[in-house]
Amino acid sequence: MPTEKNPINSRKRSALQSLGKQDIAKAKMKMNPLKLELQPFHGIHLTNIIALLPVTNTLNEAPVQDKIYVYNRKNYGRPQFQLKPDDPEKKIPGQQGIRFSEADNGDLHLNIIVEAYRSETNVTPLDFREISIKFYYEDNGSSKTIPLSIKKTQLIKTPNILKHVSAHALIKAKDKGAIYKALTSPNLVAKFEVNVNVWWQKPAFTIRKARVGVNPQTGKRIQIAEKRVKNKNVKPQSVSIKTELHKLFMPDDTVFQGIFNELDSKNYKWEQGSKTLGDVEHSYYYRLTNDPNKVYFLPQVYRIGVNDTGQPKVRIRLYNKAKNEGDVEYRIEMTFHMMPYFHPRARKDLMNELSSISGQTLKYAQNLKFGGFEDVSFELDGRFSNEEDPISGEFFEESSKIDPVAGFMITSDFSLESFDLFKGELLRDGINIGKIYFDLQEKVEGEDVITKSKPITVQLDFRKLENIFLESEEITGNTGQQTIIHGFNLLNKTQTPLEVEGVQLTLLSIDNENKEVYDVDNDLKTNLDNDDWPITINSREEVFLRLDDSKIGSLANKNMVWTNLVIEPYGVRAKIEPDIIMASVIDRAKGDPEVWNLNIVCPLYKRWEQWTDDQRLPYAGIMGLTVNIKLSEGEIFSIKLDRDNPEGIIKMSRSVRQFLQSTNYDNRSYDYQLISETLPPSSPGDWIKSQNTSVNFLEVYPEI
Repeated sequence: MPTEKNPINSRKRSALQSLGKQDIAKAKMKMNPLKLELQPFHGIHLTNIIALLPVTNTLNEAPVQDKIYVYNRKNYGRPQFQLKPDDPEKKIPGQQGIRFSEADNGDLHLNIIVEAYRSETNVTPLDFREISIKFYYEDNGSSKTIPLSIKKTQLIKTPNILKHVSAHALIKAKDKGAIYKALTSPNLVAKFEVNVNVWWQKPAFTIRKARVGVNPQTGKRIQIAEKRVKNKNVKPQSVSIKTELHKLFMPDDTVFQGIFNELDSKNYKWEQGSKTLGDVEHSYYYRLTNDPNKVYFLPQVYRIGVNDTGQPKVRIRLYNKAKNEGDVEYRIEMTFHMMPYFHPRARKDLMNELSSISGQTLKYAQNLKFGGFEDVSFELDGRFSNEEDPISGEFFEESSKIDPVAGFMITSDFSLESFDLFKGELLRDGINIGKIYFDLQEKVEGEDVITKSKPITVQLDFRKLENIFLESEEITGNTGQQTIIHGFNLLNKTQTPLEVEGVQLTLLSIDNENKEVYDVDNDLKTNLDNDDWPITINSREEVFLRLDDSKIGSLANKNMVWTNLVIEPYGVRAKIEPDIIMASVIDRAKGDPEVWNLNIVCPLYKRWEQWTDDQRLPYAGIMGLTVNIKLSEGEIFSIKLDRDNPEGIIKMSRSVRQFLQSTNYDNRSYDYQLISETLPPSSPGDWIKSQNTSVNFLEVYPEI
């Protein structure tokens, strides 16, 4: 830039280059009187920091014309502007200088990159301080304006290219049609207006040269004299430059990325794909949108959700229900939190399908979105609504409460007998409880159409829960100027050992600036064979898996590198048997305990007056009898019986856990112990197991 020859700027540059990183911000504040908004230092190259300073170009005259200005034997010119041209070395679909993307609410993001340059390769563009960009388009005879916000400025090292300026604008969905029409109609205006201010000043001194003359005898030229003349007006001044970039595209131009296709009545219908792996067929449902990077995708199955500790999201509640005869009926309410499950292998199959149907132009959909439907319904399997089925129970769930994305609840109400049968089948094979149906949204010839999806299974199975979260991290190494991905770690941060059925891996080559995918490799292997899976990762431990280099595809373009590894473990569950999982669910069960009365009677004391003196004589020294009752959990109850009080009642209870873990709901087992009250005191008797557990009556006699 011209400022490089300015002695003041040279001293600034020299001073800054001698500073450490911690002193750069301080130096900038001292040397530059203008207000700067300082950002944290993140290892930016020093020349980039210098370039952030407001620039005043040094020239001999004002740059008011688009011509070449010479200063200190270098050529300079007013900056020219264009949308950044495509780089032929980068195989990115669409154009890099202008891109559209669609937000979830239908609005559009417009991103552009404006290049400040000179068309002459030997001319350096003059730098500028301020820049503003606006987009103008014609709609119904009037001009509409959309301002763009400046997001980033990047310096370029090419001599005739100054910098790239990235800008963004949000376009409302209602304006989408008018903008598309303006960009594709030759008789309508669509343009970007770039406005900048170029600041310049004269040098502090001007060198004036005078030729003294020629020696008439020798004919030699006399030495030219130089004189430094101080310029009177060296104050910075600005020159405004406005550039208009008119744009016209064809309707099918790749710059639109398919976003405006709906305006051309393109059909978007739901499709089903499937792939057979061994004896198992994996199906997936998808629908393309007007944004190639956004594809609607449905889950493959609904499974029981898990919490952060890997416990299934299942609740059990015990309650009692009064019957007509005055008896109490105990019932069990069980609630399952169902979550959508997307299998990584199905996603891989979908990616291969999308690559095939797009002619390899779309290698990886970066936005697989669970959407594209209007309503959803749950249909219970017929056997569970059949009163003759022994485990029918009462299953209920209102459609208005079903959230297919965040998950929904299925609640069942069982009698004691049907719960035991249901629990046995749940632990043995799992239960397909019903189906989910989506009312899918499609576009056919520009019209919105609703179709019913094929059924998606809702599965109750403690062996196939929603994936427990398993952390992963790439392991990389440096070889020369490139970073190579060697493998990855799987980390188990839960308190239980986890079993991992497998892992789906995808290597991506992504342009970090535009976030575009160059190439994809999803046929990766690790150092483990198929027979080595599943693997177990103990609590608070990690497992390192190395990528099989021989299975990694080579990139077609030598300038590309693999930049990202997508790691998707699947079949991640606690390594615990289903019956233990069920026991843990029961341990968390809620409800009132079962309360029952144990009637204890001593027939000797109850009929004391009917006995003869000879019959009473052996018990004459026994003044009473203490009965201790001990439950299985160790709780002890006591009661004292004598001739005045020959019988009594102990109120007993069983916890929900005791109640639900037993398959015999009349099993009210306990141990009892007898202590005769004598002088001197008698020793306690042995603990005796109750003989009959289905009645609430116990007879006891003092021991002689």
